[in-house]
Amino acid sequence: MSDIARLQKRLIQAEKLSALGRLIAGVAHELNNPLAGIYGYSQLLLEEALPEQVHRDVESILKEAQRCQTIVKHLLTFARKHKNRQTQVQVNEILTTVLALQRHQFTLDGIEVETALDPTLPKVLGDYHQLQQVFLHLVSNAHQALQATTKPEKRLGVRTGANRDAVEIEIHDTGIGISSELLDHIFDPFFTTKEVGQGIGLGLSICYGIVEGHGGTLEVESKIGVGTRFKVVLPPLGAEAAALSQLGENALEPLDAAVHLHP
Repeated sequence: MSDIARLQKRLIQAEKLSALGRLIAGVAHELNNPLAGIYGYSQLLLEEALPEQVHRDVESILKEAQRCQTIVKHLLTFARKHKNRQTQVQVNEILTTVLALQRHQFTLDGIEVETALDPTLPKVLGDYHQLQQVFLHLVSNAHQALQATTKPEKRLGVRTGANRDAVEIEIHDTGIGISSELLDHIFDPFFTTKEVGQGIGLGLSICYGIVEGHGGTLEVESKIGVGTRFKVVLPPLGAEAAALSQLGENALEPLDAAVHLHP
């Protein structure tokens, strides 16, 4: 894909997310009020001496109301234009934390984790928690793809590197992969390949918006039966970018040796 085509695709995606975000914000706020009433009255009913079956029914109502509130929260997160609480952030530290959170589950599921974190990686100016949300979602997606594959070897790779203009983060897996037809819509709001009730298709849209809000890009490439690679590119801090220009480029090596996404 040429640079012009890639830029056009990003502009179309940004316009689509912006228009849909305004619509979603209004709908989500309208849903919040009745949901708060259902949630509150359900809690009050559970404090009463109810017959056992009625008590279970009210618990089910409360549980579903909580699920709806979670969905509304995701909708508002997607729609809202957050003002980043920007500080100097070390991406390697965020990635290390994210991987540590899931290390036990990776071991249980027989997933080998390979990391190559550049120790000289410059800091970026960003919101720690928003970037953590992005990396956690990408790692979780890779985890799910690896759980779905029947391959005996399951590998998750995380690499970082930098050049004069960018800090690069790549997360790849040897999972089931994504077809080219689905790949064209992967960042679209509400697009999901999961079963009903397992997701509303906003995770990657939110990640896309967060990365764009940090002045970066989020790209993906995948091949069925081979694996998927997400690439996050963020601008480094100005002073550190200048230092890098004196040292020369230290960009990421191609990952084809680890995950052959191309024939």
